[in-house]
Amino acid sequence: MATYRKYTNSKGEFWQVWGYLGIDELTGKKVECRKRGFQSKKEAAAYLKEQEKKFLLGDCFNKEKKFTFKQVYHEWLEIYQNDVQDSTLSKAKRLFENRILPVFGEYYIDKITAPMIQNVVNQWHKKYKKYRSDYSYLKRVIKYAYVQGYISQLVTNKVVVPKKQITYECDEKADPCPFYTRDELRQLMAILERQRSRKWHACIRTLAYTGLRRGEILALTWNDINFNAKTLTVDKAVGQRDGNELYLKAPKNANSIRTISVDDKTLNVLKKWRAEQGQLLLKMGFNLGKDQLIFNNTKTNGFLNLTSIYNAFKRICEQNDFRFIKIHGFRHTHCSLLFEAGVPMKDVMNRLGHGDIQTTMNIYTHVTEQSERKSAQLFANYVNF
Repeated sequence: MATYRKYTNSKGEFWQVWGYLGIDELTGKKVECRKRGFQSKKEAAAYLKEQEKKFLLGDCFNKEKKFTFKQVYHEWLEIYQNDVQDSTLSKAKRLFENRILPVFGEYYIDKITAPMIQNVVNQWHKKYKKYRSDYSYLKRVIKYAYVQGYISQLVTNKVVVPKKQITYECDEKADPCPFYTRDELRQLMAILERQRSRKWHACIRTLAYTGLRRGEILALTWNDINFNAKTLTVDKAVGQRDGNELYLKAPKNANSIRTISVDDKTLNVLKKWRAEQGQLLLKMGFNLGKDQLIFNNTKTNGFLNLTSIYNAFKRICEQNDFRFIKIHGFRHTHCSLLFEAGVPMKDVMNRLGHGDIQTTMNIYTHVTEQSERKSAQLFANYVNF
């Protein structure tokens, strides 16, 4: 019995198939065939038929041919790349090249054991904040190998993923408070108002007062802002492919496509930047149209590099002896101040474009814990005995 399903992603329409092949004589377990990325149902059916034939011939587990983890990874990658955006694919490839392949790449896939994986996951847990993500990708390749019959058991079922811990070796110098308080934000806005460049004033204020993601703000055009309705629409983002090529992509998830309200002062700051930008564009030989990027590369009029805002903001903080946070910290800042202002969690979720309420709750918990620690330290400093 087989199940076929058509699905759609950013690359187009594809088919996937699930099929029951039978019972493995060695383990007594069911053997299933699952694969996606087919151009048509006919192609998927042909693949399943071939797997059924192999199973009947006793070739289900490819006993005569051994595959290394790296070989299976590249096979899995051919399918995975059809289901994700280019920027996500690039991140996944970097993760494998930097973390996973150096450890498992040359091992035969059927020789990788649960204790081997457990040992590596334990090390990742001590060193890296996103160790769960690393393991998740490793697990995908192992599962793919199992589904394809390259291994006879799913060894990752025996791996215990350690719980998250508070501190990590790589985070020793991390800012203990990666967002700004209301008073700090007020001080920062005063600093920005003294800056010569209206561009960075407008950019950083927009980040802080809208909670946009970095890729979202870099993709904004003047057509996305309705000055009369006092709204801003997010329906695209800037991503980065291999080779640092920038491109326009869909937002992170369906909820990320949104229209949010913008305060009067932020709109006025944007208007001043638009006037200045228009003069700069004329000198460059460009016209200021509605589809003009709001925050553009002043040399090419194309997308700003993904590190441009980071570098500009870091320079401003250093020049003014002001505490620096990462650009994503403005999203946490906006979120925390919305909570302080009494905005319902569902409204915060919609404004920030979170995929689900759990993401919003996680930020709320994180912000609350950070504030709690800061309050305790302030009290201790004040009492001082």
